[in-house]
Amino acid sequence: MPIPRRKPITDSFAEATTAMTKAVKRVEALAADDRFDKNADQIAIYASDLIRARDALQRVIEKLPS
Repeated sequence: MPIPRRKPITDSFAEATTAMTKAVKRVEALAADDRFDKNADQIAIYASDLIRARDALQRVIEKLPS
């Protein structure tokens, strides 16, 4: 059985980047919400997820030519 043809990586990367940008804007908007400071202690449980995402993106950025 032949391997299914994949879409171009450039298209997939563009789609993933667009989705990531949308998600980051959403997180930024939530951080700007007037309820954020009051709930910061409960929201802080997601800090490690944010750090992992930041580190993963940094690894991708470092793979790109400058």
